[in-house]
Amino acid sequence: MFGVWYPSNLAKFDLATQFGPAGMALDYVRDTAQRSVLFWDVMRKRGNQYRLSSEAMAPHVLSFTPEILLDGRTLERPVNYALVRIVPPKGVEIDETRRPFVVVDPRAGHGPGIGGFKADSEIGVALAAGHPCYFIGFLPEPVKGQTIEDIALAEAIFLEKVIALHPDADAKPCVIGNCQAGWAVMMLAAVRPELFGSIIIAGAPLSYWAGERGKYPMRYTGGLLGGSWLTALAGDLGHGKFDGAWLVQNFENQNPANTLWSKQYNPLFQDRYRGTALSRLRAMVGQPRQPQCRGNPVHRRRAFRRQQSRRRPYRDFEGRSHRSQEHPRARRRLLLQRRQHHPARPGARLDHRSL
Repeated sequence: MFGVWYPSNLAKFDLATQFGPAGMALDYVRDTAQRSVLFWDVMRKRGNQYRLSSEAMAPHVLSFTPEILLDGRTLERPVNYALVRIVPPKGVEIDETRRPFVVVDPRAGHGPGIGGFKADSEIGVALAAGHPCYFIGFLPEPVKGQTIEDIALAEAIFLEKVIALHPDADAKPCVIGNCQAGWAVMMLAAVRPELFGSIIIAGAPLSYWAGERGKYPMRYTGGLLGGSWLTALAGDLGHGKFDGAWLVQNFENQNPANTLWSKQYNPLFQDRYRGTALSRLRAMVGQPRQPQCRGNPVHRRRAFRRQQSRRRPYRDFEGRSHRSQEHPRARRRLLLQRRQHHPARPGARLDHRSL
């Protein structure tokens, strides 16, 4: 059907030349249609991935090989948590005399394994330094009747197991808790401080007024709506289950612009709109338009040198003068191109933060 409306040589057909200003508008509409097809194709894939993940019994995103040591469902007070040992990657040597590291997976609406889904994470850094690493994860569905106290008791049993496995270690385990796991670790440390060597918590403020003034909405919603009554109400509405989606909604509310717009058009993930999707798009609506070349390479290099000469120099700590280097291509907007997308270079910026 699309082949009738859009011939295969559509990319060679210059609408602006044939129809003037009206052709430019038609070219814009064509480009918008092509981008829309690719965007909604990505949204379709995202939905399919979510359904496949929700149907799995233990869907996790750990980038390391786990080895189950204790299953919380077999304890006297069963819970949906488990203790796993992180198998060192090939070429990594572990020193059993060093203190073990235990990373507690946060359960704040995330999927299981979010605490170690990157190779360059707390687990990866600890393994590279030669420390034994363990991971306390969870299953999506809770055991019927389990409570926060049951989970704390299970985590205490897990830490006792880690300590027993390393009697010659130079110190007690270093326990890392991110987000919700940081609060769980602090509650357990208040009851069983002898199980901990050191504690690292990240993104787990111990007061609702923590954070930058005027920036984080939870600083104000926590003060106005804080307390156990709202959690109890949400649990009652869920027939005894508190849906983690409410916690994720708090993250989304921190930056609504990113939730509704920015993250779908993140320049570091432009390759999602390219690759194999282009072959299907060409068969449907013709060739995605190429970026317009403004001048030959010699003229572009001269323009770049003129632009750099107009930049104000700055001095470093040793007093040497420099000029900031910024290639004009860095500000080129996203265009659907024939060539493949190259990964971001070191020093790329996302949301005004250095990666």
